[in-house]
Amino acid sequence: MTGRGVPGLWVMEGSWSSSVRDVRTVRPVLQALGDAGAAKHAELRVNDPGDLRRELTRWGQAQHKQFGIGYLAFTVRPERSTSVDAGWTCSSSASRWD
Repeated sequence: MTGRGVPGLWVMEGSWSSSVRDVRTVRPVLQALGDAGAAKHAELRVNDPGDLRRELTRWGQAQHKQFGIGYLAFTVRPERSTSVDAGWTCSSSASRWD
């Protein structure tokens, strides 16, 4: 049960490992917050840098303004990390969020 005035979380979660048996997720925490009426959320799966770029840009659209808090849940090994895109930054997308 969520109502007006509760915080909105825009949650982007990646895979915690490459194993198909790994079922770790932040979903139970989100469910508990929703059940308590403490927050509402949009839960999005992010599988690669393109997904991250699309979901961050989508978050900035007017219809998603009720989700004022972003939560990114990723596991990144430094030797395998990649850049999202040299020409795209959060600040360039943030200018569209007003």
